[in-house]
Amino acid sequence: MGRWLIYLKERFQLIPQLILIGGLSLIAQPQIDSWAWVFAALLLIFFLLRAMDETKDYEKDCVAHPERPLPQGLISRNEMKSLIDFLMFGMVGLSFLLGWTLSLTAGFMYFIMTGYLWAMFHEFKMKNFLSKRPLIYAISHQLIVVPLSAFLIAARGNKSVLSSETLLISMVLLGGFFAYEICRKLDPKAHPILKTYIHIYGKIPTVLLAGAAVMILSLCGYFLGLCRFLWPTALLLLAALVDYCKSPSRFKAVENISIINLLACIYSLGIQTVVMS
Repeated sequence: MGRWLIYLKERFQLIPQLILIGGLSLIAQPQIDSWAWVFAALLLIFFLLRAMDETKDYEKDCVAHPERPLPQGLISRNEMKSLIDFLMFGMVGLSFLLGWTLSLTAGFMYFIMTGYLWAMFHEFKMKNFLSKRPLIYAISHQLIVVPLSAFLIAARGNKSVLSSETLLISMVLLGGFFAYEICRKLDPKAHPILKTYIHIYGKIPTVLLAGAAVMILSLCGYFLGLCRFLWPTALLLLAALVDYCKSPSRFKAVENISIINLLACIYSLGIQTVVMS
């Protein structure tokens, strides 16, 4: 048990995860008696995402990050795979409970997310293809945000998630998460085996890609009436990316600002939901 507590402490920082999941739960804004279901469902998803990344990146981490729990042998790769399989079965059962406690649509969207997570874990049966195309790999994994957004909308009790609001919310969250995904991997001294975006595409194309994600979330935020919440952090992140082009050593500042920008995306949507409900 102590091994897993060490893993959680080092690789699944609870406080940041609770802040992020709490904001996403606000977007669902369910009744108080069902809020715990939404929170638990999201917590399970984000833990699985972390565990899946740890397992898939095992070979790379043995070289670039040997201090992490799996490369150290604190937890074996097979143990983690078994846990992932067990939790995915749990997600299937939870999808039925969510269909009963929240709405049938919410349960169905959670079931869809379970299937998508399984496909992600198995690299969509295209491991060789995706490993040579990191941008397509990243996009295929970031698209989990779309059914996630639909689940949050459905958790409100909405019978249909096929709306322009769902699309716009998905794009705001997708832009925020994708910008963070890029900005957290801007260290110019990162080990080459990690094959980060700047190693594959170069500094300027990577910055332009992150900037495009920020512009997409800003535009969709405009149509949702969130300019005053999203644009300040979006502009700050764009400025930080421009500064990074001149001073790559300040990559950590860009990562931190991308976290603030992501939280602005999440909490602006959540607060808007609470105010308008």
